[in-house]
Amino acid sequence: MKPVHGPPAESLAGGGKVTVIESGVQTIEQTGYERPGEGEFGKKASAALKAMLLAGAILAYPAAVVGSHTINDTPLPEAAFTNGWASLDSYVANRMILNEVNGAGWAADRAVWRPEARLTALPAWQQGVAGSLSDHFMTKAGFAKVGDEPDPDLSAAARLLRDTARMDMTPRLQAAAEALSRYNGRLQNGAAAQANGAAALREQLKLSAQWAATSKAELSALVGDDEGWPAGRASVEAYYIAKARAHVAAELLAAAGRENRALLDDEALQSAHDRALAHWRRAGDQAPVFVFNQAGDSLFGGNHLAAMAFMIDAAEASTLAYSDLLGVAIKKSAADANDLAMLQPSP
Repeated sequence: MKPVHGPPAESLAGGGKVTVIESGVQTIEQTGYERPGEGEFGKKASAALKAMLLAGAILAYPAAVVGSHTINDTPLPEAAFTNGWASLDSYVANRMILNEVNGAGWAADRAVWRPEARLTALPAWQQGVAGSLSDHFMTKAGFAKVGDEPDPDLSAAARLLRDTARMDMTPRLQAAAEALSRYNGRLQNGAAAQANGAAALREQLKLSAQWAATSKAELSALVGDDEGWPAGRASVEAYYIAKARAHVAAELLAAAGRENRALLDDEALQSAHDRALAHWRRAGDQAPVFVFNQAGDSLFGGNHLAAMAFMIDAAEASTLAYSDLLGVAIKKSAADANDLAMLQPSP
């Protein structure tokens, strides 16, 4: 349609055009019409929103990984030992197992895409806890014999707690907790043997000292390792396995103190017990935000592995001193029993 003679076509702000047609009616051709400034602002806002969404998507997974790092190293309160369990170390182990299963979950059982599967410290901690408890109950089963055989429930718990890379640990942990509960029930009903007393306590102390020696060797081999900053993967794993062993040693020693109150009426033994417990607690309570393993001449960061090794060395020394003192008490008790037997009249 051709425009007639008349007023010329007028341009509108934003690209519109007014045209007079034969009927005398004006029309507006909307060719990209927009308010001044609106297009520029909208484009900038849209770009900013897309950038924010992209940054959130990129940071969400690392944030989820950090958030899944949950280590439950809170010591059991004294009131927890008045719970009706006849076997307090079984109770302690049961609580530790359920804390891992019902809390963070067993990291090694997670699918590879899950945030927990990307962690280093939590799997090492869980490995240290399960392995230490397995060692303890394997030793205890030999003291709580059924006839000439180690206690079946304690032996089963020890086997189930031994980490097996080819099998999911969560069902094994649950089965181990059930085995410890069965042992406690049998003990309450008089169908199982109690494994406490000076001899059993001394074996527990020797086992804790072995954990200390192993941890010191593993830590010392990695101190100052420059495989990563602030620390390499192997360094973080060694640190948290050592921390887990220290935590387990402290919790089991606290339970043993409750089960052997009569034995600890001796002031020297009580003092040795408290000293060893304090040293294990100090090592097990360490919780750095980041593990540093820098060389001595490094300008930044410290060396948590060296500090942990130092604390565990002190725990080992106090534990061995406690064990030696307990050995003297055992010998004295045996000599007293022999003297008493000699004083008894012959039948």
